[in-house]
Amino acid sequence: MGAEKTIKNMKIQAKFKDFASSTSAHGFQWLVEGTSSLEKLIWIILIILFTLFFARTANTTLEGYTSDQSYTTTIGYKDMENENGSFSLPSILICDPYPWRETGINSTLLAYISYMIYDSAAPAYKRMKMRNVDFSLLNAAYDALLDSYNNDTHLLLENLTYSCADRLTTCSYGSVEVENCCDSAMGPPIYINNFKCYSSLGRLTASRPGVGEINHLKLGMQFENLTSQPLNGMFTGPLVSLSQNSGVTVSVVDPHISYSVALSSCQQSLSLGTTNKLAVTKTVIDNTRKDSWFAPYSCGSWKDGNIKHEIYKFGDCEKAELQKFVAGEWNCSLLFLGPRHGNTSYCRPDRHAEYFLEHMENKIWAHRDKVREVCPENCLESNFEMYKTSQVMNSAMFSGIERLGRNQVPLQFNIYYRDKRYTRITNEGKALSGLINGIGGCLGLYLGASLLTVMEFIIFFVKKVSRLAVNFT
Repeated sequence: MGAEKTIKNMKIQAKFKDFASSTSAHGFQWLVEGTSSLEKLIWIILIILFTLFFARTANTTLEGYTSDQSYTTTIGYKDMENENGSFSLPSILICDPYPWRETGINSTLLAYISYMIYDSAAPAYKRMKMRNVDFSLLNAAYDALLDSYNNDTHLLLENLTYSCADRLTTCSYGSVEVENCCDSAMGPPIYINNFKCYSSLGRLTASRPGVGEINHLKLGMQFENLTSQPLNGMFTGPLVSLSQNSGVTVSVVDPHISYSVALSSCQQSLSLGTTNKLAVTKTVIDNTRKDSWFAPYSCGSWKDGNIKHEIYKFGDCEKAELQKFVAGEWNCSLLFLGPRHGNTSYCRPDRHAEYFLEHMENKIWAHRDKVREVCPENCLESNFEMYKTSQVMNSAMFSGIERLGRNQVPLQFNIYYRDKRYTRITNEGKALSGLINGIGGCLGLYLGASLLTVMEFIIFFVKKVSRLAVNFT
């Protein structure tokens, strides 16, 4: 028995010697080739010590990757030049804060209908609720007026407000005049909180002048210079807080940003009787590769029923979810939240005011948090900044505006990209390959080993354990 055990030990030593001599891990060969026991002991201590260093460093690297939810941000610049060597125009959103015109309807009813647009209706509505005002007569008058327009809310508002053609008189890009400006350059009216707006998004794609002030989009507008009409004080709230000569608000949009977000993030207010230059800079934030194995992140996926939107916009998703919530609560839809939900009709003005009031009193924010769980952030997000230069118009500047009536006031602005390049910010999540590279670097630095070396050790010890198990049985 003693002789057999000695032979087995010799075989094990021989195989370990062969393994230690052939493995790519540093130091192991000196365990069998050392000239003295002291030398072998020193190598054993060094191998154990550096193995512990490796384990500690690898553990620190792993904890850093799993606990830190950050991502890598790269800032670069890209040319705005297209494949054909030209540059796109900024797509604009023109918003009128006071689009109402004299139509002959009761002024109190007009003020009541304006509750559908202005969030400043909330305080006036709250006062009326405290006085137990009966809205039945106003709702009956509103229903009768809406019925005369075939229950089409948009058609009703179009007849109560100035149209694009009433406001926009001339437009040109570069030196090219655009005929039928509203039909060619602007889309249908959009009702956003506190504004009636028009957008050129997707309307001037065929016209691509160069970058700079000479190559711009130029628009001339006109406004009625009227005195405010007398209104019933109880219902006037939003109307008397605005001036009919308050000008317009201009913002920049693109396919990846919703109109409401664009209006809140980048806008310039233009006064009547002025000419303005608006220089635009652009920044694109790319989150398409922000997702990582350690910090999952989803963006840009939104399905409305069975329809998947080709271009995702967080703002549009949020409004659609809020519209769904409103339709479930009141069985109607709100005008400024966009398209109606399902087969519902648009709510009466008092419902709009009630929503504004709940928003003002923070009663709607709890549902907004739920909406954000459904609506992820944008994968691609565009941010714009505008730099305005204004001056009062004189008679010599009126040549670009059509003939004005006695009570009409002009407004003109040129808008253009200031630079030939835009900033692109790319957010990239931590990749699994980064962790593997970090641990692999430590493995090579401390032990001179690689993943293949690790496999060699695993295979060697698995074989030895299996043979010992066989011999034991």
